[in-house]
Amino acid sequence: MILEKVLIVGGGVAGLSAGVFAQMGGLETHIYEKHFIPGGNLTGWDRQGCHIDNCVHWLTGTRPGAGYFDFWKTLGAIDENTVYQPESFYTSELDGQSVTFWADIEKTRRGMLELSPADEKEINRFIRAVKSAMKMENILDEEYVVKGEKLSPFAVLGYLRTGLKELGERFSHPLLRKAFSDYIMDEYSALALIMAYAAFAGGNGGLPVGGSRAMAERIAERYESLGGTLHLGKGISGLIRKGDRVCGAILDDGTRVGCDYVIFACDPYVTYSLLGQKMPKGLTKNVAAKKLPVYSSLQCAFVADGKAPFSDNVVIESKGYDDIPDRIILREFSHEAGFAPEGKNIIQVLIYIHDEQCDEWIGLRANDRATYRERKARMAAACADAIVRRYPELDGKLTLLDSWTPATYHRYFGSHGGAWMGVLLPGRFPLVTKRNVKGVKNAFLATQWLRAPGGLPNAVTGGDEAVKTMMKRIERDRKRPSEVIDITRAGEYIAVAYAKRGRSTER
Repeated sequence: MILEKVLIVGGGVAGLSAGVFAQMGGLETHIYEKHFIPGGNLTGWDRQGCHIDNCVHWLTGTRPGAGYFDFWKTLGAIDENTVYQPESFYTSELDGQSVTFWADIEKTRRGMLELSPADEKEINRFIRAVKSAMKMENILDEEYVVKGEKLSPFAVLGYLRTGLKELGERFSHPLLRKAFSDYIMDEYSALALIMAYAAFAGGNGGLPVGGSRAMAERIAERYESLGGTLHLGKGISGLIRKGDRVCGAILDDGTRVGCDYVIFACDPYVTYSLLGQKMPKGLTKNVAAKKLPVYSSLQCAFVADGKAPFSDNVVIESKGYDDIPDRIILREFSHEAGFAPEGKNIIQVLIYIHDEQCDEWIGLRANDRATYRERKARMAAACADAIVRRYPELDGKLTLLDSWTPATYHRYFGSHGGAWMGVLLPGRFPLVTKRNVKGVKNAFLATQWLRAPGGLPNAVTGGDEAVKTMMKRIERDRKRPSEVIDITRAGEYIAVAYAKRGRSTER
């Protein structure tokens, strides 16, 4: 008899998604997550009576009826009552002026035109592209339809091979030239900004109520309610293989567990290290090619006395510091009353950095912990000073809660380069569509890294697609049971290994 016990490596969004859909398909699943809480990067933590949110800046799929909403609702992540829609995507500042990407897209157009009438042509072209993307996704409300404005997919695709820095250079006004690169990084495809802002302006890019960790906990609760088993604090250090199948895993504590099928919902470097085989070319192009560099971030969080002097997200100038770049992103969390004590608010700083800098931080922590801590402290102090310089009313009212780097992500999640999302998009979409692991009949991939630019939507669909691929394999195995190494046979292999070490085979 094929028991169809499925082992899932990693309890992030991809792993939880795979677990939910596999349980719904009638399979027995076990998720093994090395961290003591579920969610992977979709997480947050507490410091000094405050909560720090790590992950969601906007969530694609928060509008009922739009793409991904049904996925999230099926997973228990959000529903119609657990979404907060900010008024603005982000605001950029320069030399005392500001421009805001509002949820009201016509308000954005008016603000940009008022700032720089000379850039009318490019402003209208950008707005037209965003609306075209909204129309493509069926999230363009009637109030934003302008008579005579031609909306077409071609207006969107024209930005694919345009980097954000290149997009900014099309404008004459200094602030507009900066504002588009403020979205993420200069090399990133402008199409990413078009699609993300379109989702936000169409009400399909809000925030989960309670933040990232609460969203992850809701998914985990849904998974366990379906009968899945979540093993927290249980990392996997090796696999038990027989021929072209995986028949079990070795946990960090030496415990061995059997399985019929395995889904890898972790970083590809971790996956192929466990498998002991070379990463396939297609996947290598996604995660290791120099033309597609990964990125991560430096971050720090403060608790501020009183209300934050800005709303949502703002990019401010931070010139003159050795330890931070000339511009940093600030976030505030006044919409989450439980994140800070009454009368206080959380302000977080986000600084994007390239893969070379990521490797430097990771190496520094591994080789010189004291210098690593000192450099982190200098970074946080520079951020605090830049905030106070911009908002003098916060002088003496900021308390550092925590700071973290790519080394943090590398340590907790095993992510190469400390990356928490996919690769940069320099004008093309690297795709790996196959969820199978070459040479291993019963192993499947659910990781976000199969499809650029990664992120939560690709993680949740990755789990679903991995399960669908696995179910096809199961159907074939049911027709040819002689090819299947079931859990009983796996137990025999485990027994042999344990006997050699003089240990009991009792689970």
